[in-house]
Amino acid sequence: LRVNRRMNLLGWQDIRFNSREFQDVINIWGFENIPEEIFGEIYQKLDGWIAGLLFILEGTNRYNTNIQHVGIGSLENIFSYFSE
Repeated sequence: LRVNRRMNLLGWQDIRFNSREFQDVINIWGFENIPEEIFGEIYQKLDGWIAGLLFILEGTNRYNTNIQHVGIGSLENIFSYFSE
């Protein structure tokens, strides 16, 4: 299908969210006032991976925690789960 130009492949750069899109999703979920350093840590670790962000946001809602308390260890656990 690719040879006949009937199918294209999407690469990481095609689906990766930029920092503004990431921030928009965070705002939609109601976390408008997270500190820049927390946002930067989350964005850097997830590298635009929106599914990882949604796991974090869902977890903060489900367990009634603050996104500011999501540590780098939590991000590493999520990343490790999906990379194994």
